[in-house]
Amino acid sequence: MVATASGEVEFAGQVGNTLYVVQRVSPSVRVTYGGLAGLPAEMQGGHELVPGDPVGQAADTTYISVRVGETHVEPLRALGLGRPRLVGPGGVGTAIVGPEPLSR
Repeated sequence: MVATASGEVEFAGQVGNTLYVVQRVSPSVRVTYGGLAGLPAEMQGGHELVPGDPVGQAADTTYISVRVGETHVEPLRALGLGRPRLVGPGGVGTAIVGPEPLSR
């Protein structure tokens, strides 16, 4: 899995049996990469990431979440990667369509 935005790692480690990386991308926005199978050796609090930097090794249940303040928001839209939409029977559960980033 790679970083989606520039920002500083606030936390990298295990909670229970799950590996997480939490990255602050602006004063009010945090991105959480969870369910990772492994972390790069340099991944620790204070590490600066830019888009495309490795965050961790993806696992079967890897996910990403975005919080603005303490509110969880839709990550694709918040990161300017698109917005989800429902697809009819026989289709994929979500699709990415035009970018609509939230203001930070």
